Amino acid sequence: LYEGIMEGLGYVRNMAPFERLARIVTLDAVKKLAAAEDELKLQALLFGVAGLLPKIASLNEEDSKEYVRALIHAWDQLRRDFRCEILHPADWQFFPTRPMNFPTVRMAAASALMKRILREDGFKRMIQTVKSFQGNKVQELYSLFSLTTNDFWKTHYNFDHPSTKTVKALGATRTRDIIINTVVPMCLLYARIFRDAAVRHGTIEVYHSMSPSAENEITRLMQQQLLKGRLALDSPGRQQAAIQLYKFYCTEGRCHDCDIGKLVFSTEIEDGTLRSSVEK
Repeated sequence: LYEGIMEGLGYVRNMAPFERLARIVTLDAVKKLAAAEDELKLQALLFGVAGLLPKIASLNEEDSKEYVRALIHAWDQLRRDFRCEILHPADWQFFPTRPMNFPTVRMAAASALMKRILREDGFKRMIQTVKSFQGNKVQELYSLFSLTTNDFWKTHYNFDHPSTKTVKALGATRTRDIIINTVVPMCLLYARIFRDAAVRHGTIEVYHSMSPSAENEITRLMQQQLLKGRLALDSPGRQQAAIQLYKFYCTEGRCHDCDIGKLVFSTEIEDGTLRSSVEK
């Protein structure tokens, strides 16, 4: 769950480095700092291992200098006992990326989110939510990811990149994608291991009631070149199915191993036949 959430926070362009970061800064390390309720040290650990702590001389704002000075001090203490691989700043992509998706903003959100999940027994809450017969399950899951960061990250996208507007720690779009791609599979895995039919049915109910993600390069390409308007990608299931086809068949040139590919590249295609195959 921890690694999946971290990967989701990375969005498309920073997914890989966030995944690496989660495997270096293990859940055990996060637990110790979360238990001590020291969010500054947790942020220092994440930014330090990520290689994103800037030099104070490079900053212009006094608030930034003060905050970074505190992070560097905490990081220097942590490094004595935490010897590990340090990522390079070049591993992270800031451009072309919208400021709200900057890895610095997401890392600040990660520290606040992990602290909440560990302190409030977040995974147990997820299971209880999908299993419940009352309330709005989707809204309850969203509320678990509704959080605020410390004062600095409410007004900054980067260490020296102030914002005139309040910066959201985690938007609704990113929360939805994390629920679909991480929370739902984890709950289904739990249901299978413990043979809990109520959790399984509740999780599937949540999945089918979620709105689709925003269109991306892959779904746009699949719609234009494969589906061609015959089937709308208007649900998470259809979107994920299209992405699965793209990654395991289209990019591998396995069109003739794919039932849909066989239909698309056959001489006679009936819309009804193609729709039936895609739905399956």
